[in-house]
Amino acid sequence: MNNDAGAWALVVQVLLDEVDRLDKVKQERFEEKESEQDWRRYVDIDNFPIAEVTAIRTVRSLMFSCKHLYTALPEALPKWCLRNCKMSFVSVWLDTFRGGPGDIGDAAWLEQRFLVYTWLGVQWHSTCRFLDAQARTPLFRDTFSRYGQVVFRDMRQMMLWVQGTPDSATATSTATTSTATGAAKTTPASATTTETPASTTSATPAATTSATSTTATTTPAATTAPATEPQAPVTSAAPASTAATATAAAATTTSTTNPASTTNPASTATSASATATTTTAATPCLRLSEFSLQNGITVKSKQPLQAWSELVRELGAQKCQHLDLTMYSAEVCKGMCLENIGDLRLSCPGELTNVTFRNIDSILFDNDSATFNITGSSHNVGKVSFYHATLEDLSGLRGVRAFSMQWSILNDVASLCDTEEVRLFESDEVADLSALQHVKKLDVIGGDVDSLQDTLTFPNAEFICLRGVGGITALHAPKAKHIDLGGLFELTEGSWPRELDYYDVHYCSHLRRKPRLKHVRVHDLRHRNPSRQQLVSASRQCDRLYVTIEAQAKVDALTQLAPACDVYATIPDANMIRTELPPNVKQAKTGRMAMMVMAQQRPEWFGRLSSEMLAASTVLANMQHVHEVELEGFSGDVSPLRSVRKLKLVADYDTAATLSGLSQLQHLKELEAIGFKFTGETIKADSMNLKECSGTVSFVDTNAVYIGNCKKEFVVTEARNIGFLILSGSPGCEVKRKVNVSKFVNKANHFC
Repeated sequence: MNNDAGAWALVVQVLLDEVDRLDKVKQERFEEKESEQDWRRYVDIDNFPIAEVTAIRTVRSLMFSCKHLYTALPEALPKWCLRNCKMSFVSVWLDTFRGGPGDIGDAAWLEQRFLVYTWLGVQWHSTCRFLDAQARTPLFRDTFSRYGQVVFRDMRQMMLWVQGTPDSATATSTATTSTATGAAKTTPASATTTETPASTTSATPAATTSATSTTATTTPAATTAPATEPQAPVTSAAPASTAATATAAAATTTSTTNPASTTNPASTATSASATATTTTAATPCLRLSEFSLQNGITVKSKQPLQAWSELVRELGAQKCQHLDLTMYSAEVCKGMCLENIGDLRLSCPGELTNVTFRNIDSILFDNDSATFNITGSSHNVGKVSFYHATLEDLSGLRGVRAFSMQWSILNDVASLCDTEEVRLFESDEVADLSALQHVKKLDVIGGDVDSLQDTLTFPNAEFICLRGVGGITALHAPKAKHIDLGGLFELTEGSWPRELDYYDVHYCSHLRRKPRLKHVRVHDLRHRNPSRQQLVSASRQCDRLYVTIEAQAKVDALTQLAPACDVYATIPDANMIRTELPPNVKQAKTGRMAMMVMAQQRPEWFGRLSSEMLAASTVLANMQHVHEVELEGFSGDVSPLRSVRKLKLVADYDTAATLSGLSQLQHLKELEAIGFKFTGETIKADSMNLKECSGTVSFVDTNAVYIGNCKKEFVVTEARNIGFLILSGSPGCEVKRKVNVSKFVNKANHFC
């Protein structure tokens, strides 16, 4: 591997690590069912999170920057490295980079390019004509079987694929998109791999027009495969019989000898049909590594399950990435075996007898108000989740790595004794938490939870969150890194390490015996009312301090906190910010600014009180060093916030809120504004989210702009150098001029 390509691969890996991190954060927040959803992580397939956009565009830009990276960069990247990034926006065949008219190596070159994009993580739709099994070479078939990913619409398409007659014969060019649009969620790619792509060239991004048109316009020079290219025999496709093997070998040999027919699946299909049934029937299906099913499967008898198992076996797939399965009869469920699935959403009767779950990343039992009795066994199952359920017998789930239930009832947790992670959210009738002594992560929030044991010891737990749990007088967690305790009114003794990653203990009024903290990475005091001395002491023990301040004296005390401690402060009343906040205050959230605005506009309404209120501009000037600012009830000029990176503004709907000064914020990265009238400024930021806004505005040099619910007149004078411009439920919005906008989406009838 060339050193230059390896160096650029490290750059890409940093971006991919950020995508993986945000994906985990998104999943955690989704599980918490937060009402306030972060638009950048909960948008649909057309609204791409910024980190994913950056990773995809960086890889593509680097690949097309020069001939060397065009061929060497994919080899330097790990298998399926872009799988967590949604790539449905790539809708055309782009690899004309090394094309030349009339080259006899067209067929081999196109296969190599296709395989490299497959290596990077593109999921191809089963209707893609390029995947016609009759037109592919043995090397392509073998390589695709090891890391090819395909999306099927339903079981019918799976059957057509297995029969060697994919639905591409009648598909239009728009149906050949290589997208995971229908897949609900892709599972994370493998952590490490020693495989390398079949070619050091790179394949087609996500979707192609028709294969015929591709061949007509793309005639690249043939390239030499790297030394690491797998040289598999023809028999790797595992044909069903010797005759089928011979026929398949003959078909692939012919297509290899004639490049023109190889790159034209339509003509191949025609010639195959002309030879009656011999070639078509004998050609084995193109085997693959993983697949997804867009539409769910409804099972009323055992036959569909048997057909499903047979189809998966014929595909040779190692895993189905996503499956929705609906079952109506307990008799059908009896003795069933579900295995090798990424995300399984299971809607079924509560009585599951002698079932087997094997090699499944996550199972969601999607039955509201059902009573579950699950017997059988679970092997290598990642996570199991329940919502609004009554759980009586979970012996069939013993050994799962993670368990989560929300708004549910669980009488006995003994079946979870070997589970590493347990989350109980607003759950009732949970009693014996001592059975969970082997957990590594315990998260119990709300509900009717009372411990039968007054002393709880979790010798292996690294994460402890207990809120609203009764009956606990002593808690011991010698290996804990995360301590979050709230509402444990009977707790008198606690022991944990003196150095922690996170610490928040509140409403534990009888807790007297506890370790004296030495160092905490994050100390959360938002649920407490600390004294001035406690604030100063906490700042000397932690790297980051979260605090809610409701007294003027404590706002003034912020200047006395340790300079090395980053402070994230919530100050409900903006009128208390009467002095300049020090530079170590990185975030400031404040509200009640509407009254300040009104006092300036209508002083006669407030009389003497108006003279006691600060001007909004004074408050903003006192926050000039803050990097993250949230203002509620604001209207006016934000230019005093000269250091702000992330800005969230919410207007007061009782006033005519205007917003100006954004063009002067040189460090602005993220902007969220709700309910404002813009005054014609040109705004530059990495991402913008504007809701219920009006007026005129221009955007320049921005990765993503999201405009939602704009009913009034909102004119975008110019959008220049924009990655994604999304209009959602905004009939009043007009974009007059678009210059270099990579993707523009207008969902007029969609409301967020």
